[in-house]
Amino acid sequence: MTDPRRDYRRNPVPDDPTLQPPPDSSSPWPDEELEQLLARLYPQLRQILARHRVPFDDADDVLQDALLVLLRKAHQVRNPEAYLVTTLQYRCRMYWRARAHQRSLRAEQELLEEVAVPGPLPQQCATQRLDLERCLASLPAPARRLVRLRYGLGYTARELAPLLGLSVDAVRQRSVYARRRFSADLRHAELP
Repeated sequence: MTDPRRDYRRNPVPDDPTLQPPPDSSSPWPDEELEQLLARLYPQLRQILARHRVPFDDADDVLQDALLVLLRKAHQVRNPEAYLVTTLQYRCRMYWRARAHQRSLRAEQELLEEVAVPGPLPQQCATQRLDLERCLASLPAPARRLVRLRYGLGYTARELAPLLGLSVDAVRQRSVYARRRFSADLRHAELP
């Protein structure tokens, strides 16, 4: 028979330090320790931001994101200095990836909006219009319909979801697929 004082599931012993919550879980470190950590690492953090060429206006936001991750995981981190440095490097790479992704989406969207709007064009653009229409025709019918509705008529993903019988996320994913496929077709067509 087990001793009821040792059965922690039924009767936890209040003096056991492993069962006690951390003293102040909202603040893992005193403010002085965090300030000292930042003061020690400031030259290295600044060097990382400069090496990744993060613009001055955005560098503060990237650093604050890294600090928030550190503070959220403070109870799990053994070496806060190394963790902060690694997290900041990762956040810098993610910053540039997000910027590149936004640029490519904007460029694709502008191109699709230009193509998807039906209407008369000047005579010098007629051949380009035909080439673009041919690339659009090479898309599968559902993707072509989605391109015309989203970029030609200006429907949002939320408006199209009930019309197509899909979820909003599915409409967004299919829009990304259609844009990428259309962009690839345009690159292969070697349009002027």
